Amino acid sequence: MIHLVGLLGYPLSHSFSKKYFTDFFRTHRLPYEYRNFEYQSVNDFMSYIPTLNHLVGFNITLPHKEAIMPFLAVLSDEAQAIGAVNCVKLLDNNRLKGYNTDAYGFDKLIEPVLQKMRKAVVLGNGGASKAVCYILEKRKIPFLVVARSPQNKHLSFDDLQVFDFSEYNTIINTTPVGQYPYDADTLPLPFEKLSTQNIVVDLIYNPAKTFFLKKAKQQGAITLSGETMLYEQAKKSWEIWSQND
Repeated sequence: MIHLVGLLGYPLSHSFSKKYFTDFFRTHRLPYEYRNFEYQSVNDFMSYIPTLNHLVGFNITLPHKEAIMPFLAVLSDEAQAIGAVNCVKLLDNNRLKGYNTDAYGFDKLIEPVLQKMRKAVVLGNGGASKAVCYILEKRKIPFLVVARSPQNKHLSFDDLQVFDFSEYNTIINTTPVGQYPYDADTLPLPFEKLSTQNIVVDLIYNPAKTFFLKKAKQQGAITLSGETMLYEQAKKSWEIWSQND
């Protein structure tokens, strides 16, 4: 019997997950298949689930990390706290349990620079941003959130033009701006204000070195791409799917 797992999102042309898991299953001779579920609507995918024989679970990427939540019977503690889900496991009676492995992956990503992080600026306020903020709070690193449409106490990108990046020395891009195939795009950050004291993180993994990271590197900043986070959250997903509840 072949067990089925996959990735729900739209679009999925940039995704690495299918190749990663297909290679992983082949290398370890595991009876699993990984499929892309490219759906604009979560509702449409949910009505498709009953036709998927031997479905074990699935990953979730943009734009469905929050939209999936009303369909889940159970949430892990982290997913509940973060308010976004990127990994789902089927339980008995076709109930779905949601997890957030982005938080785990991000925590692993920043381990090498943790001691150098003073305060952080988080660019974007979507599902990935929520996982990042959860870890920053857990690590007791003060942060501000920047969004195109600011809510609550969020800053706008215009605010960054007069911002002091020596105090808030860590900048984290959680948006898809600069992701393949739009890798010539970048966010309106005043890169000239950056120095060797800054740490710049981009959660995008395709391309591995985004225009955003390249411009930060030119100013001497320490840069981290999303590749480590990607591999770590993928490994965590497999751990969730393969464990016995």
